[in-house]
Amino acid sequence: FLATGGYENNIVVRLFKTYPFKGSIFVIIIVFLAMMFALKRTLDIIVVNDALRKVNEGNLQDDIKLEGSPQIKELAKNINLIKAGYKEILETGVHNEKLKTELISNVSHDLKTPLSLIVDPLKQLQDEKVAPEDKEIYFSIVNRNINYLTKVFYFLN
Repeated sequence: FLATGGYENNIVVRLFKTYPFKGSIFVIIIVFLAMMFALKRTLDIIVVNDALRKVNEGNLQDDIKLEGSPQIKELAKNINLIKAGYKEILETGVHNEKLKTELISNVSHDLKTPLSLIVDPLKQLQDEKVAPEDKEIYFSIVNRNINYLTKVFYFLN
């Protein structure tokens, strides 16, 4: 705003000397516009901050609106991308946990059935009243279920 030639050539000084009332209005308008710009920036940041607070509370459904200055738009876009990635990771983790639970349940069932089919015939073999031809049947049942369990353990490893 300073011109060469001293105080008299300064644009601001000449404006206030020539138009004292209009110069004051002009300065007030500039200050008001600067405050409005700063307030708009602050409100954009508050909107992004509120959206981040919702994400922190577990709300991954709502996206941040891409409004405001280019920097705020880019920030909101990047936060939306991070949120989408986080949501996908959570869904994958939940799906994997369900698969793990189902696998454990299935393996548990597959192990309990042959074990019970081994334990019961062994108890019968301990009984002295069992006929020798029945003992052969019980040994066959035990042997078949032991072979099945061996295959299951081999498959799991």
